[in-house]
Order: sequence, then C-alpha cells, then structure tokens
Amino acid sequence: MADDELEALRAQRMAQLQSQYGGGGAGRPSQEEQEEKARQMTEMKNSILSQVLDQQARARLNTIAVAKPEKAKMVENMLCQMAQSGQIQNKIGEQQLKSLLERVSEQTAKKTTVKLTAENEKLKKKCWKLKVERDDLQTELSTIKQKLQREELLKNYVTTRESSTQTEGIKTWQPMIAVKKKEEPSFKADAEQTNKLLSLHNQMMRRYEKEVKMNMMHVETITDLNIRISDLERLLKEEKNSRMSLERQSMNHQPVRRLAERPVSTDDPKTGMKWKYEKVVKECEKMKKENEKLKTELKGLDFVINLNGLIILRLSHNFNDGCTKNVLVMENSDVFSCFYKVLLCGIFVQLVGSYYLSQPSSSTKYCLSGQFMTITYGRWYCHNGTATVTTRMNSNCNYNTQCTIVADNSWTGINPCVGIWKTLYWTSTCSAIWGEWISWSNCPVDCTTHNQYRNRPCQKPISCGSAPTEYIPCKSLGCYSSSDISRNTPNNLVYYSLTTDCLVATGRTSVAFRARANNDLHIALASEDSITSGTHYEFIIGGWANSRSEIRYGISSTVCDSYSGSVLTQTYFEEFWISWIGNEIRFGTGSTPGSNIRMSCYHSTPYDVNFIWIETGWGSSGEWRFPNDVACKHVTNSDVSITTDDTSCNGRSYYACNTGYKQVAGNTQRTCGFGGILSGYPLVCSAGVITFDDTVDLNIELNDYYSASSLDSNITSIPISNAASTVNLAEALRVGFYDFFTLSKGNRFTAFRHFVVIAKTYSSQTGATVADQIRMNLKNQLFTIGISPSASLITDLKAIAGDDSRHFEVSSTDELYPKFNNIFQKIAVCSDMTFEPLTAECELDIVFIVERYNLRYTKRFLAELLENITISSTGIKVGMVLFDSGASTVFRLDSYTSSESVRSAIESISETNQTDHLVDKGLIEARDNVFTAARGDRTDASNYYVIIVGPFESYPEAVAKDIRSSGSNYIFSIHIGNQYQTEYQKAVDTCGDYTKYTNVDSYENLINIKNDILQKITSCESVNITIPGSFYFVVKFLYS
Repeated sequence: MADDELEALRAQRMAQLQSQYGGGGAGRPSQEEQEEKARQMTEMKNSILSQVLDQQARARLNTIAVAKPEKAKMVENMLCQMAQSGQIQNKIGEQQLKSLLERVSEQTAKKTTVKLTAENEKLKKKCWKLKVERDDLQTELSTIKQKLQREELLKNYVTTRESSTQTEGIKTWQPMIAVKKKEEPSFKADAEQTNKLLSLHNQMMRRYEKEVKMNMMHVETITDLNIRISDLERLLKEEKNSRMSLERQSMNHQPVRRLAERPVSTDDPKTGMKWKYEKVVKECEKMKKENEKLKTELKGLDFVINLNGLIILRLSHNFNDGCTKNVLVMENSDVFSCFYKVLLCGIFVQLVGSYYLSQPSSSTKYCLSGQFMTITYGRWYCHNGTATVTTRMNSNCNYNTQCTIVADNSWTGINPCVGIWKTLYWTSTCSAIWGEWISWSNCPVDCTTHNQYRNRPCQKPISCGSAPTEYIPCKSLGCYSSSDISRNTPNNLVYYSLTTDCLVATGRTSVAFRARANNDLHIALASEDSITSGTHYEFIIGGWANSRSEIRYGISSTVCDSYSGSVLTQTYFEEFWISWIGNEIRFGTGSTPGSNIRMSCYHSTPYDVNFIWIETGWGSSGEWRFPNDVACKHVTNSDVSITTDDTSCNGRSYYACNTGYKQVAGNTQRTCGFGGILSGYPLVCSAGVITFDDTVDLNIELNDYYSASSLDSNITSIPISNAASTVNLAEALRVGFYDFFTLSKGNRFTAFRHFVVIAKTYSSQTGATVADQIRMNLKNQLFTIGISPSASLITDLKAIAGDDSRHFEVSSTDELYPKFNNIFQKIAVCSDMTFEPLTAECELDIVFIVERYNLRYTKRFLAELLENITISSTGIKVGMVLFDSGASTVFRLDSYTSSESVRSAIESISETNQTDHLVDKGLIEARDNVFTAARGDRTDASNYYVIIVGPFESYPEAVAKDIRSSGSNYIFSIHIGNQYQTEYQKAVDTCGDYTKYTNVDSYENLINIKNDILQKITSCESVNITIPGSFYFVVKFLYS
C-alpha cells in the first residue's frame, strides 16, 4: 500500500472520530486511542505480510528492516498495495522478494551515487588546489635560488689579472659606479655612503642566510607533505574501492551498511579522511604564508639607490663580510671594464656553482635530501700566492648532504700566505646518492623462486650504506614453463581461441591467469568455438585507459557489472581469475578464484561455457599466462599396452596389443587435442562374434583370449553352411542382449556395450522393437552395416541404429573388408556420457522374490535394474529368493555390498524352468530367512518385498497381509500376464491402494517397465517400529 493511500485512510478515520465526538477539541482521540489505532494498523500490515510471504521471504524482509528500515518500509507498502489490488495469487518466495528489492534499490541507488560522487569531486578539487599551491611554492623557491646563485657569482668575482693583483696589493671588491660627466664626486662622502649601504647589506645578508636555512627546511617539509598527499590519495582510493565492494554486497541482499553511512566516532575528532585532509591544507597554507613573507623580504635586497648623483647598482645577494671592509672607487673606464667582466663571470661561472669566504669566516651549504655534496674545486687566494685544497675539503665534508666550510688554516690543512689575509674560493655540486634502478635479477624459467630483486647503485666516492632494494615474485615478469601456457595478442581487437593450446572451459567452473598490458585485456567465454555464433560472456579488463572494467552479456553487449579503478600495468604481470558457477559470473584479482572479487553478476538463465577467447586492442598489445592442465587421459583396457606416453597438448601416444591379442580396430597412434580429447579411436584388441540366419550362434565370446593366429583361425573356421532363406534379426539382437553381454563372458561392469549388426538379407522378424529395449540403457550403443541392402532392410537397420549417423552401407562383401577398419573407427568411439546410479535418501533392505520361470528375461531385467542402483552396506542392501513349488535363498542381504557383485550373482543363476508358481512360499522364505538380523536386516530400514511372478497358482493375500501388519514392511508386485490381477493386487494392499502393483503383458516386455520399477523401489517409506503389547487404533465414527 502506498504512503498516500495510508494517509487517505488516516484522514477518513479521523473524520469518523470527529463526527463521533462532535468535531470539538474535547472529542479528539486521546493518546491511548491513537496508539491503539497505530497498533491496529501494524497488526493489519503484519497480517497481510504473513499471508503473502512464505517463511524464508519473511525472514529476509525482517533482516533488511534491521539494516535499512526505510527500504523495508517501501517493500512492505508495495506488498500491501499488491495484496489489496489482487495482484498476489500465491505466497511470495525469497526469489520473488529479491526482485522487489532490486526495484526498490534502483529507486534509491541513484540518490546515493550522486551524493557520494559530489563529495568525491569536492575532495578531488581540494587536492588539485593543494597541488597547484605546492607547484607555485616550488616555482618561487626555484626563482629565489637562481637569483641567489647569480648574485653570489657576481659578488664573488675575483679578477683574473693575478699579475696586476700581486703588484697592486690586497685584492678588493668595489661596487660598480657610474659617474656623471659634469660633476666630480666627493670620494670621501661617497665612500662613507657606500660603507653605510654595505653595512646595511651585511645585516640583510645575515637575515637572508637565516631565511635560506629556513627555506631549506620548508623544502623538506613540502616534500614530506607531498608524500602525505600521496598517502591520502591512496587512502581515498582504498576507501572508494571498499565502498564499491560494500555496495556490491548490498546488491546481493546482504545486510551491510554503505561506507558513506558508516558513523564516525565523535569522541575522537582525529578520525576519518576529512580531518587528515584539513590538517594538510592548514599546513600548506602556513607554508604558503611563510614563503610569501620571505619573498617580500628578499625583494628589498634588489635595489638601485640614487645618492648625491652616484648610482650604486646591486648585482648580488652574496656579498660577504670580507667585501665590506675595503672599498675603493675605480676610474670610469675601470668601472665599465669591471662591470663587463662581472657580467662575463656571471654568465659562465654560475654553471659551476662557485663560492668564497674571507678568513676566518664559515658558511654551511646544503643539498636536498637524498643528495651528497662534492667539492669540485677548492683554492686559497692571497696577494702573493695560492694553494689547492680540493682533496682536503672533500675529506672534511665527507660527501655528506650538508657541510660547514671554514676559511681557516687548520680546517684546510695548509697556509699558503702566512700572516696575510686571504680568501677561500671553491665550487661544489649536489648529486643523487643512489643511481637509477638496475635491471631485475635473472628469473628461473620454472617460476619457482619469489626472491627476484633489483637495487640502486651507490654514486658517492665512499660507501653509501645499504642499497635500496625491491623484491617481486618472479612470475610478475612473465616467466613460464611447462606449467603455463604462454600467448601474445597484438593490438588489433581480434579474438583468438585457446583451443590451439588445448585449453577449453568445458568441465571447468573457473580459470586463473596472469596478464600484462597497458589497457584493454578482453576475454570471452563462449558456448561454441566461435566468436560470431553461440552465446558469450565478455570481460573487459582495464578498459577506458585502464580506468574501468566490465562484465557483459555478449560481445559488446549489455553490461551486467563494472569496476572503476586501475588493474593493469605494462611493467608487471598481474594475477586475475574469472568464474562461472551456477548463476554467478565473477571476476577478481589474485591467484585464488573467489578472493578479491571486483565484479559479480547474477544471471537467471546462465549460458553454456565451453571455450575461451582472448584479444587486446585500443592501443595495447598483451601477454598472457594460463595454467597448463590440459593433459589427455588414456582409454585402454587390459588387452592394450602404452608404448609411448605423451598426453600433453599436441603430444602423441602409441599403443599396442598385448601378447596373445590381435588388433581388431582402433588406432595405434593418437594425438592429445583440446579439451583433453585424443584423436582417432581406442585400440580394440578383442571382440565377440555372433552369426545368424534363421538360427543364432554365439561363436566367440569377449573373453575368449586367443593368440593372433589362433583368433584368425577361429574366425576363419566358423562354419558357414548354406544360408537359410529366412533370417531372424530380432532373435540375434536378443542373444546379444540377454546372453552375450554378461560379466562371466567378459563384459565389464563399467564398460559401454556396442552392438554392431552386419546384415544383407531383410528379415520379417525385424529388430527395431528389440533395439528400442536395448537402448533404454544408455550404455548400450547400436550400429548397423548393410551389404547392398534393400530399401526395407535399410529402413529396419536405421531403426535399429536409432540414428542415421550410426548406419553404414557397402556395395558388396568384397568392399566390406577394405572399408571395415574405417567404419570401425567411427564405431569404436567412447561416449562422453556419464552415469550416476540412484541413491536413496533412506536406508532400504530390498529382497527380490522371483519365480523360477523364464529366468532368461528376469535375470536381464534385474541386471539392468541393479546397474542403476548404488548398493552398499549403509544405503541400499539387496537379497534374492527363488520359488516354484518351494522356495530357497539365492543370496542374503549381507552377502554383497556392490552393484557389480549383485549383478554377477544374478547372471550366474542357472536357467531351469519349473511349472509351479507358489508365490506365498517365496514370501515366507524372505520373511523367515532373509529379513532377519542375522542375515543383514536393519531395524531402522524399511523392508521391501518385490515379487516377480507370472501365472497364478496360490493366494498370497494372507501371508502378504501378515507381513504388512508388522514393522516397516512393504510389498511390491510385478505381475507378468493379464490374468489373476486381483489376487496379486491384494498382495500389495487390501484397501484398494495399488500403486505398488505393476503389470506387464509378457516376459519379453519386462524390460520396458524397468524405469517405473526403479522409481518405485527406491522411494522412501516411513519406518514404523512395532512395540509388543502396544496397539494403535484409527476409528471412524459415522453418524446418521
């Protein structure tokens, strides 16, 4: 019932109450009455739900109400509305309830998706803004570094004229001065002004060096923030994947709350992604403000000052204390010459990164984290000498990330100018401590190792310590061996079948594989070995530039599920799996099917899956590794030896008949193909022969083991008398069915039985009816060969074969021999059918009570029947009694514990016909001498008496009634003939329930009711245990 209809009912009820109480405020329903009304509404709703939902559906709805009450309320209203409108005729089961839940989910999923997407987009924008600000800070830092380096180079300029320096005295540095032509400057005043400016500059420089150190710390902080941002992005991705996984579980009707609805503890504010993100944003804002402040202060160091007609141009930030103590004014020509040389020095020397210090100053230089410092050139300068100290400076700095340079004799280890002021000049570089990653170590071809590694070489002149090392499983780089199938697919969007590698999906429910590509790995599961016909499931792995994966109901067809995220890499092989179990189609990562599920589909009408196809495209080729578990299985018997055993894909195996046996048909060489199927046909080294005209002769049995020459001799020596004018094809088939294929004559219990009929003359005793009976057991396969057959014979032979493809023809007997082996190649084919014998859901003790009459047909009927029943000591147990004028036990309930042994015992019974048919004797024998604890009877198992009887001679009703009255005893009657039906019907039940009675018109047609009897005697009846001295009466009173 919809919400608006409920509101209408409430309004109607309120109007009734107002009219009842006069419509005044005093007549309004009290709170108790309102609660009573709500309770009645709830009871009415619960009543409707209990009527339209079965127990399982009701339980599922209650579970949903706990996790998602709003969704449960929508479903309850929908069910009430459908019930009141008459749309529900029967109770709704769990599957129908799932359909309603899917409809409700479709209405609510969109809102949830929009809300989550908006929140994610907001987070993405904040992350992008943070990255832009970080890039701006790094750009500003780079600009400041360039200015610093340029000004240091210009300030540290040392004239190259050493000869001039040695004659002029102490070398000094003077700012560049542009002099006006009309006025001569006052050297003293100018010098004082310049000294003041340089003093101011020195103060600023100390502040600047402090800021540089702080800026280096900021750089490291920014690097740490970048790492944290990467971690946050990874966490966001994991949270997103987790949310999608929870949503998929919710779609499977599991009571799991969505990630977005998960409550966050208010006790601890430092939980969740939002707090971490805001913290990083605040830190970045703080860094930005500090860098802006530094930038503003540094601008004050680049200036041009006009003072008393003297223009002083600041070219560098790197004037050190040694340059401010001695200031001289140069002539105009020297000024411009110096300016020109300074520019040249700045252009060429800044690539080197040069510095200088006046004795006894010191300065600390830094490299970035992960770098080491190298002194490329170091030298003392004074007016009367120089000395190189490069080696000593490197030794002191020890190739560390930072180094404090000291312009001191003891630090440099040499004093070239004793008692004279001097300058230490040097150049340095910062280089990465570790080089690029070297190649991965070798991968053994068998993929058995998991310690493949690579590292980064040390680039320092001294030891770097432990090298960074990475480890990956060897198979991540694509190794493969005999345990893998390796395939490459080009960038062409063309599907390729894996049948060439003998890999098919038939008989499987999953396949795990490894693959490598930039994007778009495609797999198709096909019902046929074709990509254009049949049905398909298509898996798109890493499509749309490796951002999305899908499962589809067909090639480029409807999408049933998708996954957003990167799953591929061109560098490493990733592990995946796909499965198709029942109605579930799934895809996941890892090597174990069922783990790390990424996509899952429920298909109400699942497709057949027999073949696997693969392709790549959209700008990417692919490499694949599949498990190589496609070995074939030999089909041989004790007559055949395997001389060369190679059951691998496309491998060849060779066979030979054992000593004393002759090849009758089949192939001595077979190749393993896809699906584990060997080419050709199994080698046949023995066979039986039956000849017939108007009579039938069993000439050679299956277990008549002859030598090759002896077999030829015996076949050749089969007497061929003048053929009779009539032939009995039907009887020849009966001999093969009833007399030839027995365990004692060489028939194997699990083997298929191939009947090959070769006929030339049409028989009025057609074999189609007998062939239909033979084919009721699917293990019996019939083939026919006609020798220049007439139209009537062709019709009969095709009817016997049951399939035109099993009928062959030759023009004459002379043509039969050269074509026989080719024909036999098609006959000697192992069927791919499998058989599962019936097993009862209860314990049954069954005794067959059989008259000693026409045992040829009864024995085959029981042999065929028991071939379809699983006999064991704990499930179904079987015994047998024969009767005529008396009765005897053939075997007890505990004599045999397998179907094969019971069939062998039945087939070994001698066929002697008797004229008496005293079935009551057989019932008494079974009751007194078989259904006893000493002979295998179980008290907790039902006792089934199965009588097989023809002509009537005695009344079994009294004995049968006595048997049925005690314990869990049941009687089944199989009656051959059309007389005395009432007497045998009363044996199974005296109240008219004759479901346990079966009638057939003749012994030849006894085999026709096999399946009917099979269903009856394997059904479970209740076990009633009779306790002596206790009685149970069912009394029916009739009133007139």
